[in-house]
Amino acid sequence: MKPTDRAFVAPFAFESTRDVPFVSDVPALQAQVDSIPEANGGTSLYDAIVTALYRFRNLQGRKALTILTDGEDTTSRIPYDEMLMYSRASRVPLYFIGIGLGFTDFSGTAKMKSLAAETGGVVYLIKNVKTLGETYAQLEKDLRSQYLIAYSSESSRNDNRYRTIEVKVDRQNATVRTIRGFLP
Repeated sequence: MKPTDRAFVAPFAFESTRDVPFVSDVPALQAQVDSIPEANGGTSLYDAIVTALYRFRNLQGRKALTILTDGEDTTSRIPYDEMLMYSRASRVPLYFIGIGLGFTDFSGTAKMKSLAAETGGVVYLIKNVKTLGETYAQLEKDLRSQYLIAYSSESSRNDNRYRTIEVKVDRQNATVRTIRGFLP
């Protein structure tokens, strides 16, 4: 973590934690991890995503939301479609670390992949916590090797409808990952 980075760890089960501060150093972040209560009950994944994205609304600079989850949502009050709309509007890429802990199938995989693709993020699927460190290292590498492309439309259309976009590059081995579209 660089001194200019800011992060927070917000656990979620039935409710997502709203009052965890942004911190700029690893020991403070580790203290947040250490204070996570033992999981019990349902999972309000969609509520947690919207709550976390809301916290980004006034921050300047590049942003990303990393979610460690099995991808299942069992108790959210916010429906999937509403969470998807909010995620698109926030313009924050969602990075999922889907953890199966030995299961052969990740039941929330399709929704995680869809959300990541919609927002310009990625899904990393791991089967046990032993690979968590290298997964976070790869995620950090991805986050630190990004380019920002700005686009301004000459259209006077003002209908607030979702607009799809596509980015192509001529370089042979380049990987392009971007949002699928945006809300004006």
